[in-house]
Amino acid sequence: SEERLLVSFYDDLLTDPQATMQDMLRFIGVDASYVPPSVFAQVNPSVSPRMPWLNNVAWRMAKGLRRLQLHGLLGVAKRSSLARRVLFKPTDQQPSQLELSPQARDWLSERFVPDIMEVEKATGRDLTGWYASYV
Repeated sequence: SEERLLVSFYDDLLTDPQATMQDMLRFIGVDASYVPPSVFAQVNPSVSPRMPWLNNVAWRMAKGLRRLQLHGLLGVAKRSSLARRVLFKPTDQQPSQLELSPQARDWLSERFVPDIMEVEKATGRDLTGWYASYV
């Protein structure tokens, strides 16, 4: 039944994470006043290795620590801001805009626009922003 299905959109999570989380908590019967500490924190920011060879060394060391069951030490190392600054450099957080060929645009439109319109009908949400550039 509909009461057992919650449809949430990533767009809502980006624009209003607290309200979206509260809706989810209410849906599963948890106190909606609870705000997890990570609701406003960026948990997995995009990064790229600063020096690939050093990243490879760190990866091998982590593998060795896991094999020796030194998970606590590995956790400390992974949470270290110094280690993150040495190993990784931040990347652009905004997805790049791809230039699509007319053929690719037509294929995407044929493939996804009908599905998006079905989701739009089923949820009562206006999703024209998802497909407007394809039609």
